[in-house]
Amino acid sequence: MESLLSWPKEDATALTRTDILRWWETRLREDDTIGNPPGGLLTDRKWIDLVPGLFPGTVRLHDDTYHVAWWNLHQRTVSRDGDRYFVNGRPLAFFHFSGFDPGRPEVFASKNPYHPQLIPGTALADLVSMYVDLHVQNDYRQVRQWPGGYCRFDNGVSVSMPFRRLYLQMDPKTRQQFGNPFQSQGPHSFFEWATRPDPTAGNLSPFLQSVYQVRFDLWPLFPDVKGAAPDRDGFLEWARIHGSRELKYDPALMRIN
Repeated sequence: MESLLSWPKEDATALTRTDILRWWETRLREDDTIGNPPGGLLTDRKWIDLVPGLFPGTVRLHDDTYHVAWWNLHQRTVSRDGDRYFVNGRPLAFFHFSGFDPGRPEVFASKNPYHPQLIPGTALADLVSMYVDLHVQNDYRQVRQWPGGYCRFDNGVSVSMPFRRLYLQMDPKTRQQFGNPFQSQGPHSFFEWATRPDPTAGNLSPFLQSVYQVRFDLWPLFPDVKGAAPDRDGFLEWARIHGSRELKYDPALMRIN
C-alpha cells in the first residue's frame, strides 16, 4: 500500500498546486477521514496540517480578511460600505459559514453554544441576511428536501452515525463478507449483524456499542456498560431517551435480548 505520507518523486520544490490537490484527494479516500476529535481527526483538515512539511514550497497565509468565521470574530471587526464588506478596515476575502443553517439564520453557528449575536442593522447581520437570500434565490427550500443517496437501508431505517462509524472501523475483508451494506434482510447482512445482541458484550449489539463509543462523554458516567448492571442500565436508559434523539436513530433498534 502506498505510504500515507508519500508524494510524487519529482523535486519537492517543483511541485505545483495540482500535485498537492492530487495528494490530498488520495488521502481523503482513506477510511480514517472522519470526524473524530477525541482521536485527533477532523475529516479533511488533519491532512492539510502536513502540507507545509511535505511540500516545502508552500507558505501559510496570515491575513485577517481570509477565512473569517464565528470562532475568530472576536479578533475581527466586520464593517460595511454600500455593497462592500470589510474586515479590520480591509476588503473581506471570504467568510466561512460553518454550521450555518439558512432556515435558522438567527442561530448563526449551530455547533457553537457561544455564537456571536446577530444584531439587526450591523454589518455582520446584513452579511448573513444576504447569504440567506442567495440560498433562497437558488431554491434552497426545495433542495433541502432531497434525500441523500446513501442515507437509508433498504428497509427505510436511517444510516445514522453509529452505523457509519461501525462500518468504517471494519477492515475491507470483513466488509466484503456482508456484501451490499444497505441490504437489511438475511442473517448475514450488515444491518442484522449490527443490531443483533452480543452475549459476549453484556447483550449490547454492535450498534449500541458503537453508540457508546461515539459518545465518549458517557464513558466516565457509565464505565462498565458490558458488565455492571447500574452502568449498563443507566447507559441503556440514556440511549433510549436521549441518544436516539441526539444521534437520530429509532429506539426500536435497541435489541438487547
